[in-house]
Amino acid sequence: MKRRHKTIRPARIMTLAAALAVLRLLAAAGSGGALAEFLAREGTAELILGMELPHTAPGAPARPFYAAFLPGYAAPPPAPDASGSFSGDSGPLPEDSPPLIIGPHRAVPHPAAEPPGEPPEGENSGYSESGGSSEGGIAVRNNSGLDFDLRELLSEPLGIKLKPGEPSVLIIHTHSSEAYTRSPGETYEESDRYRTEDKEHSIIRVGDELASALSGLGLRVVHDRELYDYPSYAGSYGRSLEASKRYLEKYPSIALVIDLHRDAIAAADGSQYKTIADIDGELCSQIMLVVGTDGTGLNHPGWRENLKFALRLQGGMNRSFPTLARPVTVAKHRYNQHLTPGSLIVEVGAAGNTLSESITAVRFFAETYAAVVKEFFS
Repeated sequence: MKRRHKTIRPARIMTLAAALAVLRLLAAAGSGGALAEFLAREGTAELILGMELPHTAPGAPARPFYAAFLPGYAAPPPAPDASGSFSGDSGPLPEDSPPLIIGPHRAVPHPAAEPPGEPPEGENSGYSESGGSSEGGIAVRNNSGLDFDLRELLSEPLGIKLKPGEPSVLIIHTHSSEAYTRSPGETYEESDRYRTEDKEHSIIRVGDELASALSGLGLRVVHDRELYDYPSYAGSYGRSLEASKRYLEKYPSIALVIDLHRDAIAAADGSQYKTIADIDGELCSQIMLVVGTDGTGLNHPGWRENLKFALRLQGGMNRSFPTLARPVTVAKHRYNQHLTPGSLIVEVGAAGNTLSESITAVRFFAETYAAVVKEFFS
């Protein structure tokens, strides 16, 4: 089934014309290239213009429609999945390509899309010193371009407050159709490669398990099972943003938002990796926490609070379930995390994993999450 795109109405064309005029003025001021990159990566064009933009093949350098109006624009290269990208899948895969495996690797799971083995000379956990740091066994990959002190953040208290007996956690899926490698007993009809509208075999099914596990551990959870990336992938963050706002208005007691995804990590030949943790002999997917920031200039003054929360969760996983956690990724985009001080993207496994491996992973993750969150109840 192919993606469908909405028709642009005349009123939107007028809005588009006005927006393009603004873009031309900004480009003339010398900021066109940076603005174009921001719009292409953050999806803000869809939010401002209220329209759907057709995307090129996943992983391909995109030249959006407004590029012609921005002198000197060059399409930014796609973010490498190996660095913990969660913006979309890699390109087409060879038919029946077997999944490859990442991790566990020493004390810190290996985050790079490379076969298991020794890390490069001078590296302890598979990423360069300039892009990552660690403190007390907690590893962070910093892709934001912003500075922060891990030791200081770990020493500061969290300001999250929850009320007993009221909903406190929202689980939502911006990329709701994300799915895993099909395996015996876990087959589904694809809407796109490694994507499906079948909610029983997509990331939504993993969300069902997480919601059930957290509820069983005493948390009140709201789980949104709607599709936000189908029939059009463009604008999915805008749609999930509006939905999240509605939930927060309906349930003002919610302070924690989990945007549940799965990663996509591809080798040079297109083969998909899987991430594997070994928890007392039980194999499952690994978990990666992604923290958004104001690195693109969007308003998000509280991103360090979200990072502090992620670091507590990372530490809890390391203590209770070694090898479950991949390094925390700090991104320059905010990904709707400005809504609450407890908003995170949680990546469960990768496209090479199976649904069962990822369901098992969130059961372990739920134990750590509930243990940390219970400290926030007043």
